[in-house]
Amino acid sequence: MRNRFLLGAGVALAVALSWADAQAQLLVPPSGPGSWYFGGQVGWTMLDSERGSLGRTAGGSITVRENWNDGFNTGVRGGYEWGPWRFEEEFSFQTNGLHSLGLSAASPGWPAGTSTLVGGDRNAYAFMTNAIYDFAVGWPVTPHGAESSRAAMTTRSGHEACLPSFSSSAGIWDELRGRRRTRDCGGRGVAAMLLDAAEAAALAHDCRSIRLEVHETNHAAISRYRKSGYREFGRHRRYYEDGGDALRFEKPLGMAAPSPAPPYFHQTTEFTCGPACMMMALAWAESRCNRRTDRSFQPAPAFEFKLWREATTIFTGPGAGGCEPYGIAVALKRRGLIPEIYVSRPGPYFLDTVRSADKRRVMALTQADFQREAKALAIASHLTPASESVLMRAFEAGHVAIVLVSGYHMVPRGKPHWIFAFGRDGRHVLMHDPAAIRDDQGMAAAAETYAVPWTAFERVTHLGRERLSAAIVIRKGPS
Repeated sequence: MRNRFLLGAGVALAVALSWADAQAQLLVPPSGPGSWYFGGQVGWTMLDSERGSLGRTAGGSITVRENWNDGFNTGVRGGYEWGPWRFEEEFSFQTNGLHSLGLSAASPGWPAGTSTLVGGDRNAYAFMTNAIYDFAVGWPVTPHGAESSRAAMTTRSGHEACLPSFSSSAGIWDELRGRRRTRDCGGRGVAAMLLDAAEAAALAHDCRSIRLEVHETNHAAISRYRKSGYREFGRHRRYYEDGGDALRFEKPLGMAAPSPAPPYFHQTTEFTCGPACMMMALAWAESRCNRRTDRSFQPAPAFEFKLWREATTIFTGPGAGGCEPYGIAVALKRRGLIPEIYVSRPGPYFLDTVRSADKRRVMALTQADFQREAKALAIASHLTPASESVLMRAFEAGHVAIVLVSGYHMVPRGKPHWIFAFGRDGRHVLMHDPAAIRDDQGMAAAAETYAVPWTAFERVTHLGRERLSAAIVIRKGPS
């Protein structure tokens, strides 16, 4: 991979010149059968370009190509010569300056380009033990054979790259973090190129979103993120060494859900994801009846909590309880919809989220009553998970579903959370997530609507150690 050329004193010190019967020595050897020698060497070094991989996009691997300037080599060696044999120790140092850095990927739409670097070195250190045998053949240069044992270390220092003036927690940025930006190189499209590559690599691994942190004063980076579709959702206080806060940004990945989508409602509390999904189901049914997609269904603010009271488990975790599948189905049935329950095991559910035996008792009694009501209302139920075939057939028939997931985007993994799934696009599930980013007035900044690949969707539809799976498939009732 690399070619090394040594000239000058390095040649004179490394080989024996037969007509001079001497080596370029700094110490005169004593008389006797053997002699000690010590010397130095210097020369220049050329390196071939080096390639490495940063990850994969949907169409191929992302590669980085480092191009090096010519460098120099210097070192010292010393040893003992005995007849045709030489036994020596050698230390060498090699350095090459970094000329340019190129990024490329075998992926459709990947923009070609090279990021020029303005500094940086690649340094190599080697310590060798050599056993050398010189062949006395009467030539001007003495040929020899050698056996060496070598320990080496390569370092990079002072890399100053024309890269974007921001950093990210995405894996591709981690690979580049050793190259620090030292001047403004904006306007060349490198930032957008790297973001696109990171997103493509994440999508290729069925990731649902990318999250990142950025210093609150890094306005250029914040602007770039917003232009690329990232939205701020939080803040880490005193995150950086200078005491500055880190703004947290997120971008959902995948296809945007096709328009028009059913009306969207966001949950106004952390425990009303179920009622928000029920409001979306009621709005969907009304829009189907009226053949309209506008917000004609506009319930009063208290309606969210009325639905919660009708379907809640009373307790879940340390706070107020969420909703459970039979309670949701009963509330929807009473409002004219036709729900069908799919759940992986009999209830009660979510008892492992509370420690108090008294709370578990209340939750079990409440859920048992929901099941009796569901039976009395002739709500169909199946003790089986809602598989891909079940949900996709329901979407094809024009039905919707409220699905239990183990957290999603704004909700911590492992926490019970309900989402509203309203259709399909190939093997993508179209869904509304009621956990929205809110504005200063507490309203949803935008509808959290995604098209999620089934493989990614299926992974979050199992909750807890028992992998609880639950969904309520909903049909519109008679007009």
